Amino acid sequence: MQVIAERPYICQGESVKLSAFGAGASQFTWLPAQGLGTINGAEAIVQPTVTTTYTVIGSGSCHSDTARITVVVAPPAYVNAGPDQSICSGATVQLGTSPQPGYNYTWHTSTNLSDSTIANPTFSVVNTGSTNRAYQFIVTMDGPGATCGKDKDTVQITVKPQIAVNAGSARTFCSGIPTVLQPQQYNSAYAYSWSPTTGLSNANTFAPTLTLTNTSAKPDTLTYTLTATFNGCSRSSPVQVIVLPEPRPVIYGPASVCPGSPQITYQVQNPIPGNSYIWGVRGGSLSQTFGDSIWVNWGAASATATVWALGSNRFNCPGDTVFFPVLINPLLQTEKPKGNDTLCENDKQNQLYQLARAQGSVYTWGIRGGSIVSGQSSHAVRVNWPGPGQYKLWVQESAQTSLAQCYGVSDTLRITVLPSPDTTLAVQGPASVCEQSQQSYSLAGNPGSIYHWQVIGGAIIGGQGSGSVQVNWQTVGQGEVKVQETLPNGCVGNWLTLFVQVNPIPVTTSPVFNTFCPEALTRTHQVQGMPGSAFQWQVSGGTLLSGQGTSQTTIRWDSLSVNPSYSVIETSASGCSSAPHTVAVEFDRSALKLLSVGLDEAEENLIIQYKLQHPPLTPPVYLNIFAQNSQTGQWESIGQSSLANTVFRAPAAAFEMRHYRLQGRNYCSNELYSKAHRPVKLTAAGQENSGEVKLSWNAYKGWPGTVQYEVWRQLEGQTAFEKLAVTTDSSLSLKTGRDGFRQRYRIKAVSASGRESWSQSVGVEFQNELGFPNIITPNNDRLNDTFTASNLHLYPNSSLKIFNRWGQEVFSSQHYRGEWQAEGLSSGTYYYLLQTPNGKKFKGWVEVVK
Repeated sequence: MQVIAERPYICQGESVKLSAFGAGASQFTWLPAQGLGTINGAEAIVQPTVTTTYTVIGSGSCHSDTARITVVVAPPAYVNAGPDQSICSGATVQLGTSPQPGYNYTWHTSTNLSDSTIANPTFSVVNTGSTNRAYQFIVTMDGPGATCGKDKDTVQITVKPQIAVNAGSARTFCSGIPTVLQPQQYNSAYAYSWSPTTGLSNANTFAPTLTLTNTSAKPDTLTYTLTATFNGCSRSSPVQVIVLPEPRPVIYGPASVCPGSPQITYQVQNPIPGNSYIWGVRGGSLSQTFGDSIWVNWGAASATATVWALGSNRFNCPGDTVFFPVLINPLLQTEKPKGNDTLCENDKQNQLYQLARAQGSVYTWGIRGGSIVSGQSSHAVRVNWPGPGQYKLWVQESAQTSLAQCYGVSDTLRITVLPSPDTTLAVQGPASVCEQSQQSYSLAGNPGSIYHWQVIGGAIIGGQGSGSVQVNWQTVGQGEVKVQETLPNGCVGNWLTLFVQVNPIPVTTSPVFNTFCPEALTRTHQVQGMPGSAFQWQVSGGTLLSGQGTSQTTIRWDSLSVNPSYSVIETSASGCSSAPHTVAVEFDRSALKLLSVGLDEAEENLIIQYKLQHPPLTPPVYLNIFAQNSQTGQWESIGQSSLANTVFRAPAAAFEMRHYRLQGRNYCSNELYSKAHRPVKLTAAGQENSGEVKLSWNAYKGWPGTVQYEVWRQLEGQTAFEKLAVTTDSSLSLKTGRDGFRQRYRIKAVSASGRESWSQSVGVEFQNELGFPNIITPNNDRLNDTFTASNLHLYPNSSLKIFNRWGQEVFSSQHYRGEWQAEGLSSGTYYYLLQTPNGKKFKGWVEVVK
């Protein structure tokens, strides 16, 4: 059931009609009582003072239903355009207030408004002028009803001038070189600020000096923003600055050499392509220059020997001279070996240790706790460490030149090898799982470790970071669970992998067709699944006779009064179980339902309405229409109708007061018959003297409950029938003979559920002749005051003339309607002549008594 209102909103003091409708409802109850006015069944007039939700309960012979509707009561119109405001150019401000339901809003002007038809639009505009600019807006509020009224309000928005700010063009400069930013359009009334403040001489001045450094190999691009503030408004402008890198080389080579050492190599560590270098030496001589490296021939012993380099780059940015001090002495200060002094056990093999090579030097390495696998006598060796522990490494250097015999020993490098995660561990957990299952996996490593897990074919749903995780397997096929352990000492283990076979969940299917004949209660049922699966059957409404555990069973169903079904759980060979596959078994319960039999309103066709209840899976294409012979009692076919339709039509000549029924077949080819229906046939007779019409008809047969009969009539000259009365009887007398000469009547039977059936129409005729009085008494007692005739209303446009006894005409009317009262005339005998439009004349006399 539904309920609708004439309009969604009303004003205070107004009323609105609510209408409920729904099949089968004949009685209606409306709640609450507040605001309820006139109630006419399914319609109610309500006049709430506040917004109210009304409930209507519709009841029929077999059921009831409820519907609700809210009637919104709009308060009297009151609109507020909001406060006058001053805003900055380009800012957005909201006008008005929250809307009232049911009201319409209109703003004038609508320029620069987000929406001129809502209660609270936004306004934004750029003021490019030099002075304030004012904008005035008028909002009109119009109520949904006549009594809600209208209202309007005005608001003024003042827009301040736009601030002019320009941070200037981009600046490019070398690292460490001060540069002055060059903004444009200075205004002494403005307050200026820059961001970020890094490197600025003054962040709150118009044109500060910027100094930045760039030690990378590439230009560094930054953005600085200038913000100007005035009169509570601000506006910003960005500028790009590019800081070119500074060429600052790092020199690498031996810092202690033997006097007279020839061709000692010094080089720029990690040289930058495109950079160039100027080299210099003190305490020796340049043997050869190779761009980013040199050979030096050192001289006699010296404590102030130096290698220096000055770099420049492709951006022409200058750099500072870099000095590398060198000690020339027979007692060499051999540098401490360089390499990993703290490492994890996983990295204990083939570790590289080295120092800057001096041409002509011989290096003898010493080790405690490990083994040198290559490089002995050179400046670089490879070492294998035995496992976790503390170890030592040092080197002895010797050199023979033309000036001296030199010798030196380095400081000892102490090496710590930390334990790594155990590589013999394995991931624990099931290696064969079911799709969509949740499983746990773990690694029995160090309790304080952090564990990083990865899964292929599923998703980690808990435990990441710990030694145990939960995995939801999602993809059928081979999956993986991988884990990498990190000990508290920071040592990271190898990835450990467990391969997991993800098995599919069985999908059990069965034939779509599950409709059977009610005569065969023992049936064989089969489902399809995976090879090797086992099937667990459960039966509702029957008994499993055989086949438990297999894909095919035999079931004896108990009766047709239950809702029979079977349910199957399939378990695959890999142990995965399906969700229950439940199948409702339908026994053919097809039924033909005849809804109504009668004539159409035009009396041209016999109309039979029907439907097929519980249609079988493969319903028949046609059904047969039968009518019972009133003489022999035999059922005779009057036609076929398609089940694609729900109405059968036959010529009106087939209409009789006899029984009709439908015949068809169900899925099992058993014959189906509908309940028989008998339509209404009307008889009518008119009584001329009394003007009475007597109607009688047979009761409609086939509908449950009380049937109402509506009496309809059509007078001569009318184009349609009109309803006169409603009754539950099968006869009715009406005083309607004086309403017309020719009258036609029909009966419409209406069932309790609203089905309709029309009878044939029957005509009656009345002469309705004119009858004239022979005396009138025009004394205003409303008895015989005027000269009229019975049935005169059926003779419109008749003319009347009245004569006195000397033949003189005393009254005349071309459209006489019975109004003559002998005004101005004395009592006596008068003569009349009335002529109808068809020329028929009536003469006589009438006595006037005053």
